[in-house]
Amino acid sequence: MKNSLFKKLASIPTATIAAGQNDSGIIDPAIRPMWSPINLVGVAFTIESISGDNSIVHQAISEAPIGSVIVLNTKYHKEHACVGDIIIRNCIKNELAGFVTNGVMRDLNDCRNLGLPIYATGVCMRGPIKGNDGGIILEKVLFGGVEIQNGDYIIGDDDGLVVVKHKNIKLILDRAYEKEKNEKEVIKRINSGE
Repeated sequence: MKNSLFKKLASIPTATIAAGQNDSGIIDPAIRPMWSPINLVGVAFTIESISGDNSIVHQAISEAPIGSVIVLNTKYHKEHACVGDIIIRNCIKNELAGFVTNGVMRDLNDCRNLGLPIYATGVCMRGPIKGNDGGIILEKVLFGGVEIQNGDYIIGDDDGLVVVKHKNIKLILDRAYEKEKNEKEVIKRINSGE
């Protein structure tokens, strides 16, 4: 059931999904895909870290269910990369769907070659701090202007990220399919000379 839902979500552009919920759930475009083409669908596993420290991320990856998207709120910290190839390898080993953060990443080329979708605000060579006790897992976070709870759906493509509340997924999917159908009809009419 979940896999077929993910396939349906992956087949629809994020802009269409966003339109299906009156453009709510659109995450700040400063949190952007780190390469293109890219496609991401999964359920949020939320983390809030102490600025510059990614110790909590390692714990979260070991606890996140298969198919999760790590949603890391660093409060736009840009002085230390919070994710790199070691964390992404660990995400892949644990069968996670992707990693999104409002912080920065490093090891871009290695991460791109590994293929797990990453959305971040940019790249920074400086590594993370280690060893602070703190950080929060599975709490509601304000991320890119959107309130995200553990279990909400995270959908991403080259245009960016959109969040759909778990309870609304069927309604939003139905609306998005209807919009896609209407747009295909408009394109057909344009191509026929109208």
